[in-house]
Amino acid sequence: GTVTFEIDNVAQQPVALVGGVASFTATGLSGGDHDIKAHYNGSTNFSVGDGALLQHVNPIATSTTLTLGSATSHFGEQVAVSARVTSAAGTPTGTVIFSIDGVPGPSATLTGNDATATLSGMAIGARSITARYIGADSFATGTSNAGVHTVSQATPSVLVTALPMPSVSGQAVTFSAKVSSPGGTPTGPVVFTIDGAASSPLQLINGEATLARSDLSVGNRW
Repeated sequence: GTVTFEIDNVAQQPVALVGGVASFTATGLSGGDHDIKAHYNGSTNFSVGDGALLQHVNPIATSTTLTLGSATSHFGEQVAVSARVTSAAGTPTGTVIFSIDGVPGPSATLTGNDATATLSGMAIGARSITARYIGADSFATGTSNAGVHTVSQATPSVLVTALPMPSVSGQAVTFSAKVSSPGGTPTGPVVFTIDGAASSPLQLINGEATLARSDLSVGNRW
């Protein structure tokens, strides 16, 4: 007689028994567990019968490699990162998640073997960057070796202005310092120095601090 195999409840073409044995070769099984059933269809002298087993298919091994766009940056700058995911059994598909110091950050979809993203908002210091392929279509997950990226302080730009300019003796003059940076709006104190004499620290408000003076003597003041 014949045996009908089922893979995950999907029946295949019946296979003839030869010497009491029927064989069926399954290809392309995805990673994970699969229910396999064999149904003997019976004959004149034998009734029908069933058998079953659980077939586990391991996912396909992958390798994930991280590439940093640069080893250093200043606070507030964006940093390009990329990951390459390869396998001996084809081209993996799916998503890569980039993490900073173990905290998941941006994700990117694989195009071919590569995924690219941009990191931003990293704190000052040595940061540990990894790329984790989350697996798809029977390809196993994988995490790259950690790459170290060092973030240093941003260099601000300071613009000093005076109003009015010029002034007359005894007239109130307002000095302004506008502090800006690509990394965001700086905070903290500013000290104005006039002819070598430092003022008391003034706190930046929205990146700007002002000092008013009406006791400046005649001449050029620095």
